[in-house]
Amino acid sequence: MQEYCKSITSKIDSLTIFISSELKSVKVEMLEMRSSLDFMNSKYELLIKDYKETKQAMFDFQKENSALKTNIRDHNARINTLEQNARAMNVEIQCIPEKKNENLLQVVTQLGTVLKCNVKSEDIVNCSRT
Repeated sequence: MQEYCKSITSKIDSLTIFISSELKSVKVEMLEMRSSLDFMNSKYELLIKDYKETKQAMFDFQKENSALKTNIRDHNARINTLEQNARAMNVEIQCIPEKKNENLLQVVTQLGTVLKCNVKSEDIVNCSRT
């Protein structure tokens, strides 16, 4: 019986050693998995952070783009108004023969005199032939 107890004790000891070694390898694998999981989690957190920053930047760009479009629309309207005002002051005169070395300013003031319309050279901003 004593031998039987020794045999059982020996088998239990060897089984304990085997289980301990197996548990150590499982622990090592779990630590490696934990390390991998921590690494993946940190990368995921960085990805979420980058996504939020990109989303905010896109929102800011859309807002700025909208403001710039409004600004361009306003400037275009202003340019149109200025061009219309500039054209409102234009007078087109046709059928006056062109002479060499003519002074267009003088031609316009003489035409005003003939038409009994007081045109001063100071009133004329620009004179040109097309």
